[in-house]
Amino acid sequence: MPANSALRRITKKVLHGFLGDSSYKYFQAVSKAMDIRHRSWSEPELDLIPFAVRPGETALDLGANFGLYSYHLSRALGASGRVYAFEPVPFTFATLRLVSRILRFRNVKLFEKGCSEEAGRISFEVPVQASGAFAAGQAYIGGRRDDREGKETQVRWADTKEVVCEVVSLDDFLPELDELSLIKCDIEGAELFAFRGA
Repeated sequence: MPANSALRRITKKVLHGFLGDSSYKYFQAVSKAMDIRHRSWSEPELDLIPFAVRPGETALDLGANFGLYSYHLSRALGASGRVYAFEPVPFTFATLRLVSRILRFRNVKLFEKGCSEEAGRISFEVPVQASGAFAAGQAYIGGRRDDREGKETQVRWADTKEVVCEVVSLDDFLPELDELSLIKCDIEGAELFAFRGA
Protein backbone atom coordinates (compact mmCIF):
# COMPACT_ATOMS: atom_id res chain seq x y z
CA MET A 1 0.00 0.00 0.00
CA PRO A 2 1.45 3.41 -0.87
CA ALA A 3 2.69 5.53 2.03
CA ASN A 4 -0.22 7.95 1.70
CA SER A 5 -3.03 5.76 0.40
CA ALA A 6 -6.67 6.55 1.18
CA LEU A 7 -6.79 3.60 3.59
CA ARG A 8 -3.73 4.89 5.48
CA ARG A 9 -5.17 8.41 5.69
CA ILE A 10 -8.49 7.13 7.05
CA THR A 11 -6.80 4.73 9.45
CA LYS A 12 -4.47 7.47 10.68
CA LYS A 13 -7.34 9.88 11.26
CA VAL A 14 -9.47 7.32 13.10
CA LEU A 15 -6.67 5.72 15.15
CA HIS A 16 -4.92 8.93 16.09
CA GLY A 17 -8.20 10.63 16.96
CA PHE A 18 -9.27 7.69 19.11
CA LEU A 19 -5.93 6.77 20.72
CA GLY A 20 -3.91 9.99 20.91
CA ASP A 21 -0.14 10.28 20.46
CA SER A 22 1.07 7.91 23.16
CA SER A 23 -0.88 4.84 22.01
CA TYR A 24 -0.91 5.71 18.31
CA LYS A 25 2.89 5.44 18.14
CA TYR A 26 2.66 1.66 18.78
CA PHE A 27 0.43 1.15 15.75
CA GLN A 28 2.61 3.45 13.71
CA ALA A 29 5.76 1.56 14.76
CA VAL A 30 4.33 -1.80 13.73
CA SER A 31 3.14 -0.36 10.42
CA LYS A 32 6.50 1.31 9.69
CA ALA A 33 8.46 -1.79 10.69
CA MET A 34 6.44 -3.97 8.34
CA ASP A 35 6.77 -1.41 5.53
CA ILE A 36 10.55 -1.34 6.04
CA ARG A 37 10.96 -5.11 6.28
CA HIS A 38 8.85 -5.81 3.18
CA ARG A 39 10.19 -2.80 1.23
CA SER A 40 6.73 -1.27 0.93
CA TRP A 41 8.47 1.93 2.01
CA SER A 42 11.64 2.34 0.04
CA GLU A 43 13.86 4.89 -1.66
CA PRO A 44 16.08 4.31 -4.72
CA GLU A 45 19.26 5.17 -2.78
CA LEU A 46 18.80 2.09 -0.59
CA ASP A 47 19.99 -0.06 -3.50
CA LEU A 48 23.38 1.70 -3.31
CA ILE A 49 24.07 0.85 0.34
CA PRO A 50 25.74 -2.54 -0.35
CA PHE A 51 28.14 -0.76 -2.72
CA ALA A 52 28.90 2.05 -0.24
CA VAL A 53 29.69 0.02 2.88
CA ARG A 54 31.22 -3.33 3.78
CA PRO A 55 30.62 -5.61 6.76
CA GLY A 56 32.42 -4.39 9.86
CA GLU A 57 32.42 -0.71 8.91
CA THR A 58 30.66 2.22 10.61
CA ALA A 59 27.90 4.54 9.34
CA LEU A 60 25.94 7.49 10.68
CA ASP A 61 22.21 7.99 10.11
CA LEU A 62 21.48 11.66 10.79
CA GLY A 63 17.75 12.29 10.77
CA ALA A 64 16.98 8.62 11.34
CA ASN A 65 13.22 9.20 11.35
CA PHE A 66 11.59 5.77 11.73
CA GLY A 67 14.71 3.74 10.85
CA LEU A 68 14.44 3.05 7.12
CA TYR A 69 18.13 3.71 6.45
CA SER A 70 19.27 2.39 9.84
CA TYR A 71 17.68 -0.96 9.03
CA HIS A 72 19.32 -1.31 5.63
CA LEU A 73 22.69 -0.02 6.87
CA SER A 74 22.53 -2.45 9.79
CA ARG A 75 21.97 -5.39 7.48
CA ALA A 76 24.75 -4.34 5.08
CA LEU A 77 27.29 -3.72 7.86
CA GLY A 78 26.64 -7.02 9.60
CA ALA A 79 27.12 -7.97 13.24
CA SER A 80 30.62 -6.48 13.43
CA GLY A 81 29.56 -3.13 11.91
CA ARG A 82 28.02 -0.15 13.69
CA VAL A 83 25.30 2.36 12.89
CA TYR A 84 24.89 5.49 15.01
CA ALA A 85 21.36 6.82 14.44
CA PHE A 86 20.34 10.34 15.50
CA GLU A 87 16.72 11.54 15.73
CA PRO A 88 15.92 14.62 17.86
CA VAL A 89 12.11 14.79 17.81
CA PRO A 90 10.74 12.91 20.88
CA PHE A 91 7.64 11.37 19.22
CA THR A 92 9.65 10.23 16.21
CA PHE A 93 12.44 8.89 18.40
CA ALA A 94 9.99 6.91 20.56
CA THR A 95 8.55 5.34 17.40
CA LEU A 96 12.08 4.67 16.06
CA ARG A 97 12.96 2.89 19.30
CA LEU A 98 9.89 0.65 18.92
CA VAL A 99 10.70 -0.02 15.24
CA SER A 100 14.25 -0.96 16.24
CA ARG A 101 12.89 -3.51 18.73
CA ILE A 102 10.42 -4.98 16.24
CA LEU A 103 13.11 -5.29 13.54
CA ARG A 104 15.74 -6.39 16.09
CA PHE A 105 18.43 -3.81 15.36
CA ARG A 106 21.51 -5.39 16.98
CA ASN A 107 24.29 -3.11 15.76
CA VAL A 108 22.46 0.23 15.83
CA LYS A 109 22.97 2.73 18.65
CA LEU A 110 20.08 5.19 18.89
CA PHE A 111 20.46 8.77 20.12
CA GLU A 112 17.56 11.12 20.87
CA LYS A 113 19.58 14.07 19.63
CA GLY A 114 20.00 16.19 16.55
CA CYS A 115 23.33 17.19 15.04
CA SER A 116 24.57 20.74 14.70
CA GLU A 117 27.77 22.77 14.85
CA GLU A 118 27.73 22.88 18.65
CA ALA A 119 25.90 21.25 21.55
CA GLY A 120 22.79 22.90 22.93
CA ARG A 121 19.03 22.97 22.67
CA ILE A 122 17.19 24.07 19.53
CA SER A 123 13.53 24.75 18.83
CA PHE A 124 12.03 22.58 16.09
CA GLU A 125 8.69 23.04 14.38
CA VAL A 126 6.87 19.73 13.89
CA PRO A 127 4.03 19.91 11.35
CA VAL A 128 0.65 18.61 12.51
CA GLN A 129 -1.45 16.80 9.91
CA ALA A 130 -5.22 17.17 9.51
CA SER A 131 -5.62 13.92 11.49
CA GLY A 132 -3.85 15.54 14.45
CA ALA A 133 -0.82 13.26 14.03
CA PHE A 134 2.65 14.69 13.60
CA ALA A 135 4.24 14.80 10.14
CA ALA A 136 7.36 13.55 11.87
CA GLY A 137 9.65 13.43 8.87
CA GLN A 138 9.01 17.10 8.13
CA ALA A 139 10.27 18.69 11.38
CA TYR A 140 12.57 21.64 10.83
CA ILE A 141 14.53 24.17 12.87
CA GLY A 142 12.09 26.75 14.22
CA GLY A 143 12.05 30.12 12.53
CA ARG A 144 13.56 28.76 9.33
CA ARG A 145 12.59 31.02 6.47
CA ASP A 146 15.16 30.45 3.77
CA ASP A 147 13.32 30.08 0.50
CA ARG A 148 15.50 30.30 -2.59
CA GLU A 149 13.46 31.77 -5.40
CA GLY A 150 13.30 29.43 -8.37
CA LYS A 151 15.21 26.68 -6.53
CA GLU A 152 13.56 25.77 -3.25
CA THR A 153 10.46 26.79 -1.38
CA GLN A 154 10.07 25.61 2.16
CA VAL A 155 6.75 23.86 2.74
CA ARG A 156 4.45 25.91 4.95
CA TRP A 157 2.17 23.97 7.24
CA ALA A 158 -1.12 25.31 8.55
CA ASP A 159 -0.43 23.88 12.01
CA THR A 160 2.85 23.11 13.77
CA LYS A 161 3.95 22.25 17.28
CA GLU A 162 7.15 23.65 18.77
CA VAL A 163 9.44 21.07 20.34
CA VAL A 164 12.76 21.90 21.98
CA CYS A 165 15.36 19.21 21.29
CA GLU A 166 18.95 18.52 22.25
CA VAL A 167 21.60 18.83 19.55
CA VAL A 168 25.25 17.77 19.62
CA SER A 169 28.40 18.34 17.65
CA LEU A 170 29.44 15.00 16.13
CA ASP A 171 33.14 15.62 16.80
CA ASP A 172 32.47 16.26 20.49
CA PHE A 173 29.81 13.57 20.92
CA LEU A 174 31.65 10.73 19.13
CA PRO A 175 35.35 11.59 19.71
CA GLU A 176 36.42 7.93 19.62
CA LEU A 177 35.05 7.49 16.10
CA ASP A 178 38.18 7.31 13.97
CA GLU A 179 36.82 5.57 10.87
CA LEU A 180 33.57 6.20 9.08
CA SER A 181 32.35 4.76 5.78
CA LEU A 182 29.05 6.56 5.21
CA ILE A 183 27.03 9.49 6.51
CA LYS A 184 23.37 9.52 5.55
CA CYS A 185 22.15 13.03 6.36
CA ASP A 186 18.54 14.09 5.77
CA ILE A 187 17.77 16.77 8.33
CA GLU A 188 15.41 19.14 6.56
CA GLY A 189 17.80 21.86 5.45
CA ALA A 190 20.12 21.82 8.49
CA GLU A 191 22.74 19.57 6.88
CA LEU A 192 25.39 22.31 6.75
CA PHE A 193 25.13 22.81 10.53
CA ALA A 194 25.71 19.09 11.14
CA PHE A 195 28.75 19.00 8.87
CA ARG A 196 30.23 22.09 10.53
CA GLY A 197 30.16 20.11 13.78
CA ALA A 198 31.85 17.07 12.27
